[in-house]
Amino acid sequence: MTLTWAASTTPVVGYNVYRATPPGGPYSKLNSEPIMTTRYTDTRVEAGHPYTYHVTAVDGKKMESPATTDVPATVPSP
Repeated sequence: MTLTWAASTTPVVGYNVYRATPPGGPYSKLNSEPIMTTRYTDTRVEAGHPYTYHVTAVDGKKMESPATTDVPATVPSP
């Protein structure tokens, strides 16, 4: 599952990506360090399962912005 998002309009050092399984469940951060691009590939998903994602921007003081709108996704079954 590859996610992309619009770049922040304010200076940031990167982004954090969070996933909830099942949708509406608690979110877990998927990256250990801020991601420097506006793209992330989640390789730990299973076909046919629903997920919900959101992204935060991280500034130079390691402070996170409010999360983006939740984005639901289901990995297609082969």
